[in-house]
Amino acid sequence: MAEGTLVGPRFPAGAQQALSGTPCERFFPLVDDAVYRYMISGSAGETGVVVARVRREGALVGELRLGAGSRRFAYRPDGVVLAQTGTYVLREPLVVGRAWQGEHGGQARIVEVGVTATVPAGQLSGCIRTAEMAEGRPGEEPMRYVSTYCPEVGLTVLEASDGEHHEKAELSSYGPPVDIGPDGVSRIQAPPP
Repeated sequence: MAEGTLVGPRFPAGAQQALSGTPCERFFPLVDDAVYRYMISGSAGETGVVVARVRREGALVGELRLGAGSRRFAYRPDGVVLAQTGTYVLREPLVVGRAWQGEHGGQARIVEVGVTATVPAGQLSGCIRTAEMAEGRPGEEPMRYVSTYCPEVGLTVLEASDGEHHEKAELSSYGPPVDIGPDGVSRIQAPPP
């Protein structure tokens, strides 16, 4: 697969939406109506699929809808935050060593820049990798979360592990929704042979 390409539908040329103008938006774009599909795998051999749909509410706010739930995000001049808590997901400057209080209660930090991520959706370059160590419950191992964000795509890989168990979500497709008609079938008239 060619570097920087994705499998699946693309957004139409000239598609417009209000942008935040923040540097972090390049690595965490919330393109209205975009659909992300992630393949999930676990250390016990379990697999699954998660689908998220974006709803952009304006230049500075957007939402990821996941099943019955949703997560709202806001762009700030110095990063992207969970709108409900103000906790940073990504924070400027986007350089190795940059640290902040993470969304899981631990310290998140940028551990690599210029990363190439190879996922079912393709090979993406120029990515940023973050890691967060979060304390587990009493008697449990700490959790380690590693996230990879790629330019113009967003979250591409998310890994969570506690030393014994490991789960990984990898982007398998990204793009606009596909409309196949009201009853699930598109019919077109064709001239008789």
